[in-house]
Amino acid sequence: MCSEVPRDSLNGRRRRRCHDSSRKSAGSRIDQLLGLTLPGSKASADVVPGDVIDKSSWQKIEGLVPEPLLNWIKQGDSIKIGELDYNPAEFYSPAISQSLTENVGKYELNKDDVIVGVKTGKLPEFIVGIPFPIIDPADPKAGQKIMCNKCYYQYGIGNTRAPFRMEWIGRGRGFERAIEAEFCMLVLDSNPAAREEPNPDNELMLSSARVVHPPDISGTNVLAWRYRDQRPDYTHVYVPP
Repeated sequence: MCSEVPRDSLNGRRRRRCHDSSRKSAGSRIDQLLGLTLPGSKASADVVPGDVIDKSSWQKIEGLVPEPLLNWIKQGDSIKIGELDYNPAEFYSPAISQSLTENVGKYELNKDDVIVGVKTGKLPEFIVGIPFPIIDPADPKAGQKIMCNKCYYQYGIGNTRAPFRMEWIGRGRGFERAIEAEFCMLVLDSNPAAREEPNPDNELMLSSARVVHPPDISGTNVLAWRYRDQRPDYTHVYVPP
């Protein structure tokens, strides 16, 4: 969700541009993005663009959406089935497009779910694009590989600075509250330009999320470090007094 380019870098690192991504890129087909084609199901065949799913037809999306969403539909909410009107591949960054062929069979997950080279069994110095362009649904680690692809797809876009707004809508009460914030991310893998960045701690990305409005929580910050190896995320949260 790279919304502004160029951006200021984080932690004193130099400025670097990333590939511009339109809002449409967020809707990329799940099979192309994750490298996974799931077998068809009766439910998916029952859903067509334009369908309005409500408590009288919730069975059509059972198994296709998270259970909490399904429960909302059962209780009276509704959703309309849409359809993409563009080719998601047109919005892939060059790094992602390149990796769809060049990374086939190149990487695997070790016992700690760390990405390693198939030939070396070691953590690669750098990964361009998504690591697993093809995923077998029968693979016991298919879920972990899907999440790796999800993260590396985002990192492949490049450094990100994305202002955003969150609104709380209450059932039966309507609008309740809103916050305005800004998310910044410095990527250190996937995007080829990241090769130029010093990375002595073998980090995957650095990010910050800062609340700018309303005044009662303005200044709240969440800083996160994510590593390329098995170390857990390192997170700091500051809440103003």
